[in-house]
Amino acid sequence: SLSFCSPRHLQAQMAAGSADDITISVMGSMSGSVVWGPDSVKSTMTVEAFQELVATAMGASKNIVVLTNPAKGGVALQTGISLADAGVESGYNLMATLKASPFDSDIIRKILDSVPEVKRPGLTNEQVSKIESKYKFTFPPDLRAILQVGMPEKWHNWHELASDDIPVSSMKDTVSQVIEWHASFKNNFDDIEEVQDFLEDDDKGKDWDALDERLKQHPLIPILGHRMLPSVPHESGLPVLSMHQCSDNIIYGTNIWHWMAGDDVKADASLIPEEWKETSISVDKLPFWAGFIS
Repeated sequence: SLSFCSPRHLQAQMAAGSADDITISVMGSMSGSVVWGPDSVKSTMTVEAFQELVATAMGASKNIVVLTNPAKGGVALQTGISLADAGVESGYNLMATLKASPFDSDIIRKILDSVPEVKRPGLTNEQVSKIESKYKFTFPPDLRAILQVGMPEKWHNWHELASDDIPVSSMKDTVSQVIEWHASFKNNFDDIEEVQDFLEDDDKGKDWDALDERLKQHPLIPILGHRMLPSVPHESGLPVLSMHQCSDNIIYGTNIWHWMAGDDVKADASLIPEEWKETSISVDKLPFWAGFIS
C-alpha cells in the first residue's frame, strides 16, 4: 500500500462544504503504478488543490504535474474549476504525467562543466518540492533545469537549505537573509512614502502589511549572493536582477543563460544554444517588480 502527504490547508479544503465525497486514485503515466490513493476527497475541491496533493505524494513540483482523465479521452483536467466541474467522478483512475523539461540536461552539464569552480550535484525532485514548499515560491523552468543538473559552489547551497536542520530565517538560512537585506521593504525604507515611486498604480497607497502580502505573491529567488531571479510569471527567460537594499537594483542578465555567460559565473557562452539565450522576458513585463529596476 502507498502513503501520501497531505498539507493541512489542503486537508481543510477537503472537509469544507457539503459536497459529496468522491473516491479516486491516480496512476503514474511512466510507472503505471498508483502514486496517490485510492482515497476520498470532496467533489468541490479545486483541480489545483488536488494537483498539489498528487505532486506532494510524487515528490514533485505542482507546476510540472499534469492530470488527465482516461475516462474522458485522456484530456488534461482544466484548472480554475472544481473536480466535479472537471468531470471527475467517484471510481475514476486519473493519470499523472510530469512535464518534460525543454532544456537538455546533457547540454546543461557541459555548460556547468565549463564554469571554473567546483560544482555541487543536482537537486532531486523531492528536494525541489521541499524547497518550494519551505520558501513559498516555484522555481522557473530554466533555473529548475539547471539546479537539477548541478550548481556552482558559490551559489546558495540548496542542498543545505532543503534540510530541516536549517529553519527559515535562521542564521544559516542565506536565502532568507539576502531577501531581508535586499528585497524587503520595512528593512530598507524608513517611511512608506519612500516606496510609492517604485510601485505600480494599483499598489500605491497600500500599508506595510498589504505590501508585504504583495511581496509574498511575487517572491524573488536568490541565486548567487544578491543576484536574484523573479518567480512570477512561471516562465523561462526571466531577467537576473542585482538587488541592493531594494532601491538600487539593476538587470544583470536578460535571462539566466545570458547571466551565466557573464562575469559572475563565466560559463562558456558558445555551449549555450542560441534559442535559450534569445528567450527573454523584458523587465517592464515583470509584475510588481518592474518599477524597482533601473
